[in-house]
Amino acid sequence: MTKKIFFWLLLVTLINLVSSDLFSFEYQQLIYSTTKKSFINFDSMINDLNNYDVVYLGEQHDDLTHHQSQKNIMEAVSANVGPVAVGLEFIKWTEQELLNNYVHGQISQTEFLKMIDWGDNNFSFDFYAPLISVAHQSGGHVFGINAPQWLTKKIANLGINSLTSYEFTFMPMHFQLGSELYFKMFKAAMEEMNHPIPPAFLNNLFEVQSVWDETMSFYAVLNLKHSFTPFFIIVGNFHIAYKLGSPASIRSRLLPSQTLATVYHVNAKGMTEVMIQSMIKKHAIYGDLADYIVFIY
Repeated sequence: MTKKIFFWLLLVTLINLVSSDLFSFEYQQLIYSTTKKSFINFDSMINDLNNYDVVYLGEQHDDLTHHQSQKNIMEAVSANVGPVAVGLEFIKWTEQELLNNYVHGQISQTEFLKMIDWGDNNFSFDFYAPLISVAHQSGGHVFGINAPQWLTKKIANLGINSLTSYEFTFMPMHFQLGSELYFKMFKAAMEEMNHPIPPAFLNNLFEVQSVWDETMSFYAVLNLKHSFTPFFIIVGNFHIAYKLGSPASIRSRLLPSQTLATVYHVNAKGMTEVMIQSMIKKHAIYGDLADYIVFIY
């Protein structure tokens, strides 16, 4: 063990979540602040996040520890500031009335999941229910912020230009395609997954990615006007990596005085010091990965 690794381990925060059976075991986390260029403890990160208007909490969708950490962050901030709001990538803005009915106990979770076709997803809603509960129990609000699936499915197959004038009304206002740099990262990610994709279809998929980002940012800002801060956004890590996706989109919609932060979660089991250093180092092309990188063990 190198001296650097030993020093880092001294900064590791031990978390014990006991609010539910699913979230009841201990885990360790190491937190790096790209702003401070140093490893910090959990309380230091929370003290920072208390003051932001929008906080993206990234995740690998099927990693339970990432959802544990998201919940723990939301609870800690709420304990300091009071009511908080949350926007969810996997709930569509068109499903808001159903979400409201579920949150307020007017329909059961089983009924809610059936109505929104949750079975199409490959991970458990139990990962997200506790996050909804944190916002609701704090006195805050819960929002679905993503685009309807039928819309993105058509764009994936035929492109945005195939939308009818009526279908286009479901697009976010002032829609903009992601930047060239974002497309560069998106294309590289697709190639890393060993998916040879025809250029036309790759462009369609990037349009879908951009629609997701733009829709989430549009409805987050729209609801932020009538809700509490911080407004937490639960979203996949790729959407916030290097702030090229949804954070870039939302920055263009926020007031100059409004602030946002990104928290990127990493499953660090088995990671070497070299791997960690590569993630905390500023990328020569893309910049810093996120404001806070949380390595979970």
